[in-house]
Amino acid sequence: MNFPAEWNNPSHDQLPDLILNNGSISKADRRVLFKLLQDMRKYRQEADYRAGITIDRENAYFCLRSALTVL
Repeated sequence: MNFPAEWNNPSHDQLPDLILNNGSISKADRRVLFKLLQDMRKYRQEADYRAGITIDRENAYFCLRSALTVL
């Protein structure tokens, strides 16, 4: 999936659905990516925008492993 180098690219919240419904990899693999992207976004939003929420070491490692899987 390629996107143009312009500002009209999909938003972060659209990406999991785009991956789930498009692409040349298996539907099962796309479902895994969909879930990982949703989880990583949730943790990023909690870390960035929700004061008082702590992202512990276990969650940080989960996000790193998830990012490696997505890549």
